[in-house]
Amino acid sequence: MISENIFDLDYRTTKPMVVLMPTYNHITFLKESIESILVQDYNDFDFLILDDGSTDNTWKVLQQYANLDKRIKLFRHRSNRGIPKSLNDLLILYYQNQKLN
Repeated sequence: MISENIFDLDYRTTKPMVVLMPTYNHITFLKESIESILVQDYNDFDFLILDDGSTDNTWKVLQQYANLDKRIKLFRHRSNRGIPKSLNDLLILYYQNQKLN
């Protein structure tokens, strides 16, 4: 699930847990961060990652991971809006899903 605008997609899940991760130009730590979540013993979750308008190769790496693991759902801001806005957008997306289910 990939979108240029976080609210373009109708995200729905029946998973009991959702992990949220905003990122902005963190290519150096990105792989380690993603893999630390994916290797957990508990694996019944969705992993929502929002690229907050990165200008490095963050989006490309995220797409590679999303193609390998169906738990990863990607969203993208066109420009950097900051951590508070990114986290709020992810939370809104998640809570909209809860209202629909």
